[in-house]
Amino acid sequence: MIYTDSIIAPLFKKIKQEIPFYEGKIMSYAEELLKQGRQEGMSYAKELEKRGEQRGEQKAEKEIAQKLLKSGVDSSLIAGATHLTKAQIEELKKSL
Repeated sequence: MIYTDSIIAPLFKKIKQEIPFYEGKIMSYAEELLKQGRQEGMSYAKELEKRGEQRGEQKAEKEIAQKLLKSGVDSSLIAGATHLTKAQIEELKKSL
């Protein structure tokens, strides 16, 4: 079908007439989408922050375990103090 001015012009006129009616609804929907996007972004940021904290804690536990191993502290005591498994502690021993 070929769209001519005789078809398009009335369509645009109708759209312009209806815009005030739909304008608030469109903006409300856009604002709701923006709000949802912000909430999802904040949730993602909190998850990343939590992961970063966990990685930092794990790194600190490993560093503490290495220092204790160098000082001759028993692996069982290190495991209890750092929440590292004995296997993780044995891996750290190998890296010293």
